[in-house]
Amino acid sequence: MLVLVCHGPECGERRGSAAVRAAIEAELGRRPQGGVEVRVDGQCCFGRCASGPNVMVRELPPGEDRAPRPFAGASRGGTLYNAVVPSEAARIVEEHVLGGRIIAAFRRRGPA
Repeated sequence: MLVLVCHGPECGERRGSAAVRAAIEAELGRRPQGGVEVRVDGQCCFGRCASGPNVMVRELPPGEDRAPRPFAGASRGGTLYNAVVPSEAARIVEEHVLGGRIIAAFRRRGPA
């Protein structure tokens, strides 16, 4: 699985995406991953700045170039969560990243 956290100037500097990424990484460090390969990375922009911080969760097919690119996550069938706060990291990791269940309540939200 690949978890991309927006770090553009709007999400990163104004909306605290660094804290969201740190919370996701901390949750992953606390939990056994059961053989699931998980990579957390930054993404410059998802084009939903007013709804940030944005987090994309998607599969990471074998052999795929892992370098983040603008809008790369959305074009590959990922799920974009909007207005994510650090306290939601545990649920994202448990339910979606490790459990494979999309969290509908975190999608298409407006500004936090």
